[in-house]
Amino acid sequence: MRIMTLNVWARHGDWPRRRKVLAAGLRALRPDLVAFQEVVRTADYDQVADLLGSAYHVVHQHNGEADGTRAAIASRWPVGRVRQLRMPVTLSPRTILW
Repeated sequence: MRIMTLNVWARHGDWPRRRKVLAAGLRALRPDLVAFQEVVRTADYDQVADLLGSAYHVVHQHNGEADGTRAAIASRWPVGRVRQLRMPVTLSPRTILW
């Protein structure tokens, strides 16, 4: 099983160039499970689906930032029960999906 974590840094920096490199790297690595940080999901864009394609089941953090940035988990297998926990460890609470 191939498991990875990746902080995508939303669409900051040179996103078109970074998108090509990230998508190619994910295709080459073929992870079975990916924990993403700082991915964007809005009503008209899903960054995880953009990078991975349709071969994954994706669970997104429910409460993202105002710009749609959030955490997500992508799995090659269907996802069962999902729990989300807010962790107030800093002035900006963090969320864990499991």
